[in-house]
Amino acid sequence: MTGFLLALAAFSATLAGGLFALRFRAGMHFILAFTAGVLLGVVSFDILPEVFGLARKQGLDPTGAMIALVAGFLLFH
Repeated sequence: MTGFLLALAAFSATLAGGLFALRFRAGMHFILAFTAGVLLGVVSFDILPEVFGLARKQGLDPTGAMIALVAGFLLFH
């Protein structure tokens, strides 16, 4: 039953997002820019510190993760 409810929630969110996109088609570039900024913010301020902590716990250098983040940002920006 839980799986069904999660699938229903995912379907509803996708449907709502699609209807929102159709309704506000003229301002879509602003919405996409905001969404991209939110995604980069989540990665930079929430997930990346956890990556650094896990890398240090395993004795790895987190420099590679930081280089990948900067390179990806520059590539897509």
